[in-house]
Amino acid sequence: MATVRLHLDRSGDHVYTNLDMLTGSVILNLISEETISLISVKMEGLAVTRLLAPRRPDRNEKSAAETEVHKVGPPQFREITDVC
Repeated sequence: MATVRLHLDRSGDHVYTNLDMLTGSVILNLISEETISLISVKMEGLAVTRLLAPRRPDRNEKSAAETEVHKVGPPQFREITDVC
């Protein structure tokens, strides 16, 4: 059974935003020797936006928060065929 891990250079509690460049490593563990000519990585995630209207001094009411959730993915792939 093969296992694949993705190690991002900026990991942990880091929050990524639109158009951020991600760098890191793909770690592939194999049980036996294999010939590999291409590794393609596709990433996707969720973008959550929460908006609050500014408070108006002439009103005591609180404005409701508007939340939007969007599925995001790469608009294009970059394939790297030079496997070390």
